[in-house]
Amino acid sequence: LSPEAMTKLCYAGPLYFDFDSTDAELVLNKFKDFCARLVDEFLVDMEQCRLYATGGRGFHLEIPMPMFCSKVPRDGIEMLPLIFREIASHLAVDTLDMRIYSVRKGRMWRTPNVERTNGHYKVPITYQELLELTTESVDTITSTPRQVTTKPPLINADLELLFASKQQFVAERLAKRTKIKIDPDAKRKSESASVLLAMSGVGLKE
Repeated sequence: LSPEAMTKLCYAGPLYFDFDSTDAELVLNKFKDFCARLVDEFLVDMEQCRLYATGGRGFHLEIPMPMFCSKVPRDGIEMLPLIFREIASHLAVDTLDMRIYSVRKGRMWRTPNVERTNGHYKVPITYQELLELTTESVDTITSTPRQVTTKPPLINADLELLFASKQQFVAERLAKRTKIKIDPDAKRKSESASVLLAMSGVGLKE
């Protein structure tokens, strides 16, 4: 697809966050801090969210769409991963993986309760369990499949405002980008002798 066509693709799904690090204790603490900020700053009811220990050293968080979008469009939302990336950048802490907010090249999202090669599972956890987790208890809790029930998602005014502002930001940025016309001869011109000389520093001031 062309870049113009890509901007018209629509998506639907939860707002997702992936925390990972080679330092198990660091990623656990950063995930706790991140969730606590959502509770304290945005008044998020974590019992409406889906939290997971991935069975490795990481953690996932999913916030259902009805919590930040009061009217979910039937056909989805244009460039939703880019909006999510702006939200993640706004909330970013160490160990938050920003590579997952891709559009053209999707990334895998591990399915819960499927055994990994290390014998552990990505499993759902409650927020209260998260607060009490240690690196040792993570190994125990991910050793077998389990189920956790969440509350029905309700709109959160603070998350809705954050989503709307980032949606507008992305839309304005894409609108500016589409005004720039790509020169169809750019590749040929870039290989011209004058451009190659300039790239080599010939005739340029320090």
